[in-house]
Amino acid sequence: MKNEKEIDSSVDFLNKLTTFSRKLRGAILTIHNQLYVPNVVKLCKLVEQETDWNLYTDEQKILVQNNIMLVSILHKLTNTALYRITETDAEGNVTNIETNFDEVNVVIEKAKHDTEELLSKKEC
Repeated sequence: MKNEKEIDSSVDFLNKLTTFSRKLRGAILTIHNQLYVPNVVKLCKLVEQETDWNLYTDEQKILVQNNIMLVSILHKLTNTALYRITETDAEGNVTNIETNFDEVNVVIEKAKHDTEELLSKKEC
């Protein structure tokens, strides 16, 4: 009976982990494919022509700033843990883990907000 409860608990945890990993992956792929890649292409073209920040137009500066922001957003998304280890035994073996879904949701929502803000600018 105890083993069955532990197995059910583990299956439930893994199902939740799968759901949130898919949600996080979806956010990363959307931002990467729809915003990051097109902006990096534009940035590459820009720096092939000019590398002096002081000579950039306001629109070109916004392009550079947007690329920096997109990298920051993707960095936060890719470095957000889905779970955290809360206990280990004397040998260092993991004895308990907890989900980190609240933080995952916060990071995803912030990424959505930040990308919407980027889209409201001229270049993006």
